[in-house]
Amino acid sequence: MILTPGLKQYMRDEPEIGEGLKKKSVMGRLGNPEEIAEAVVFFCSDRASYINAQLISVDGGRVLA
Repeated sequence: MILTPGLKQYMRDEPEIGEGLKKKSVMGRLGNPEEIAEAVVFFCSDRASYINAQLISVDGGRVLA
């Protein structure tokens, strides 16, 4: 789960849901949009020029849970 404005509003309306989402996270917190953006910027940069055809999960370990 990424902490978008929509999710923030939902968590304000349903605080127990927000706590449940955090508890389900391996890292104990929700992701920030900036964390997704950093991955996108890296893969668009020259530093990732030799990387191709990869599936990268920027999910705080959710696929491991």
